[in-house]
Amino acid sequence: MKNQLFLFEIKTALRIAALAAVVSGHNAIAQTYSTPPTWSPMTMLNISFDTNSDRLSIVSEASRLGPGVYPALVFNTKANGSADTTNTTPAHFDPSKPWSVLNGTVFSRRLGWYDPASSSATNVLSQVQAVYGSGASVWISSLSKSDGLQSYLAVGRFGVNSLGTTNADGTPVIDASAGGYSGIFGTAGSSTNWQWDGQMDHNVYAVALTNLVSSNQLLSATYKIYIGDSSGNEVAAATGASTTTTWTWQVPAAALVTATITTTWHEPMTAPCDSVFVGSFTYDPATHAVSNLKGVLSESMMGSIGYDPTTGPNGTDNMSWLSLNHPLANGDSAHTYTWHDSTLGGTFATVFLNDNSCTFATNFNGHTGDGWSPASGINAGLRYYGYPTSASNPQNAYALIFVPDDLSRTNTISLTWNEVADTGSLGLAYTAYADYTTGGMMGSVGMTGTSAHTYGSTGSMDGAPLSQVITVVTPPSLLVGLSNGLLQLTWPANYTGAWRLQAQTNTVAAGLGTNWVNVPNSSGTNQISLPVDPANQAVFFLLVHP
Repeated sequence: MKNQLFLFEIKTALRIAALAAVVSGHNAIAQTYSTPPTWSPMTMLNISFDTNSDRLSIVSEASRLGPGVYPALVFNTKANGSADTTNTTPAHFDPSKPWSVLNGTVFSRRLGWYDPASSSATNVLSQVQAVYGSGASVWISSLSKSDGLQSYLAVGRFGVNSLGTTNADGTPVIDASAGGYSGIFGTAGSSTNWQWDGQMDHNVYAVALTNLVSSNQLLSATYKIYIGDSSGNEVAAATGASTTTTWTWQVPAAALVTATITTTWHEPMTAPCDSVFVGSFTYDPATHAVSNLKGVLSESMMGSIGYDPTTGPNGTDNMSWLSLNHPLANGDSAHTYTWHDSTLGGTFATVFLNDNSCTFATNFNGHTGDGWSPASGINAGLRYYGYPTSASNPQNAYALIFVPDDLSRTNTISLTWNEVADTGSLGLAYTAYADYTTGGMMGSVGMTGTSAHTYGSTGSMDGAPLSQVITVVTPPSLLVGLSNGLLQLTWPANYTGAWRLQAQTNTVAAGLGTNWVNVPNSSGTNQISLPVDPANQAVFFLLVHP
């Protein structure tokens, strides 16, 4: 076991993140959970009591941060728990801990209620009770808040104990009596009124990722600070002593989205095999730009068993697959391969087999064209580029996909098109593919898929758009530990079936190579235990999708 190296890498079609750790003896490797948020950096909004007017007041957020400047709701924390304003990978908090309520949210503890005289005899609570009686307290009531805004009690530095103490492994000590991460201000069925203890309280404010609708989105809450009795009822004599304040938070600028895509064109003449593009891309919600589109395209004439999305390309199907790895840069109007259509509400993007777009004949029976677009191909009688000289055919292929504008960090979008009924997603109806390689050629014509609704004709074998599924990929955490001499690897349960574990074993001198193999029985689970062989110098593990 000594100096045995394990590399854990999370990957879709492209590399996303990697974690390396050294295992020695029988000590378990620390779990790679995000650290619960601390109050750092902090902005304290002072509450005070004017003994001349017997009124409460609070410092405004703008006076502390400046007009139009708002604390960020962040996706993740740094190792010490402070807010990480640059990391847009959603946090993965230990699901067994109170702060796990923040999984799937953006959050902030920056703003806090504070009495700068809390340790002196002139603290706010003492002043209030001197005027309104020993039973009086300061209460804060949530009058209104943005949809989806959640509030949780946080006690002390890590939110779960007043002293900020930690265990030997660095995790916070949880004081159950403190009530950390219980709902307040109406969250989780709590009262909208909260009794302030007069101390520095940086509670947690969060909003689910599913509630994020735009870049730099603002969320706010308006609070009433008033004097109440032990039950939170406003003291009649103090109705004029209350004040209100509005707190505002800002969601970070929209982060790039990584997504997988499966687009299917139904092929009635090669059933049960359809033409299927399986790939991935990067999407910018702010600009609707699609980049890094890559994937594989099936050749339906080259097989007899159709594609099964649960096993991936060449899993149970026996079709040939072409690697489309060239998303070309836009050129002139005849060579625009990605564009946004505001009417259809989405972005079209194309990826090619070759590093050029030459696919269809550019001059056929008096029809000239751009050599690649679906309409140009139909006008060219679907003849290959360079026709009639077969040796001039560059053997190209491509897929043209559609990405709806409402794709966000959190959703899956499924589109369908019914060619017979002429109904469904018009964006999908404009998608197309072409295969002009040897496996797709039928004399001078290649395999194509288009809709008659949008292009006036179906494909060369009547292929037409059928469905498209886009799934946003949030890379799962691969967690590792040792138990009874077995290496235990786990990842989130909701990734079961979608991700599979691969491994490779090399010498330390050789390091990481390309000899990945699937770990048996890993695609249908989210955890696996493996024996440790001391003879293996370097063992690497990889999570892949699809």
